[in-house]
Amino acid sequence: MRALRLAGTRGAGTIGGAMTEQQSQPLEEQLEEIRARLAWVRDYL
Repeated sequence: MRALRLAGTRGAGTIGGAMTEQQSQPLEEQLEEIRARLAWVRDYL
């Protein structure tokens, strides 16, 4: 699994690059990353 990147830790200039990178990942990999981020948020709250 990729290291998690939090939205608050990257600059606005890198968001477009992240979007392009995400589109190049297979759908299942994108979903897994989203699940991991949601799990982090649930644990944080």
